[in-house]
Amino acid sequence: MAELKSHFRGALLGAMAGDVLGFAFEGAPPDESRSVESALLAVDGQYSDDTQMTIALAETLLEEGIDFDQDTLARSFSASFEPWRGYGATASKILLVTRSGMNWEDAVQQYGHMGGSYANGAAMRVSPVALACYKEADRIADTAERQAAVSGHTNPVGVYGAQLQAYMVHYALTAGVNGEVLDIPGFLDQRFHNNEIPNVFYEKMNLLQQMSGSEDAIDVYQIIGAGLMAHEAVCAAGWCVMHGKGDPVQTMNAALRLGGDCDTIGSMAMAITGAYSGESAFPQDLCDKLENEGKGRDYILKLASDLFDKVK
Repeated sequence: MAELKSHFRGALLGAMAGDVLGFAFEGAPPDESRSVESALLAVDGQYSDDTQMTIALAETLLEEGIDFDQDTLARSFSASFEPWRGYGATASKILLVTRSGMNWEDAVQQYGHMGGSYANGAAMRVSPVALACYKEADRIADTAERQAAVSGHTNPVGVYGAQLQAYMVHYALTAGVNGEVLDIPGFLDQRFHNNEIPNVFYEKMNLLQQMSGSEDAIDVYQIIGAGLMAHEAVCAAGWCVMHGKGDPVQTMNAALRLGGDCDTIGSMAMAITGAYSGESAFPQDLCDKLENEGKGRDYILKLASDLFDKVK
């Protein structure tokens, strides 16, 4: 049981660490010289909206479980909202009016994207769903979709991005605990049997498998992409995990070299790797760099432990 708890804690620690290390390089072009070593000198430890919303989702799952009331989650998102952490314009508007008392469904309808957002916002924060559904994997898709709706990520691409990311974290967690090889291409092979995969995701997942052996970040950036769209960011995170082979530092090196939305890509990739390798795989100097006042590193680790206690 202690080993399983370490994997729970590794998942959320990884989500935070990837976010922090990538935050300073968000939007940058690919650069093969970037590394965790250089990032530790460049960042101040502050996390972004990715981690803040991950925390809010974890708190709601702890309070109400996987059958949470979406109104509760909307309140959690809006109560924790600190705009200086890098929220996008649409998310900021939805959270502000929700905090002022507007129903989240009305806020999404009035201020959200027509047809629903296909960006990576629902995927970036979804790792707590994989933990809460550890023993109920059949609930992952529904739970990921319900949390996605609260911020207007209802486009099939945005929804599937959240679902695929949650499934990858859950798969990595299970593989790590069982001592199995982390086989993302094999995992994706199984996912191809799902007839509900949006076409753009299907294409990127195919490309990801074809590039699984590539170490060229520029090629990955040009072919898979590293942008805000869920089908790019989630598949780019998958490449980083393949490159890292269970090592958080190598996983994050790949995300930093890739650039683009590298805080979100790094956060998702490190959540997967952390779920696989556990808390002890993270170097101490990296952990020491992470913001730790209030709802910081120790708080998010406690959330992971509490989620473990809830589902064990």
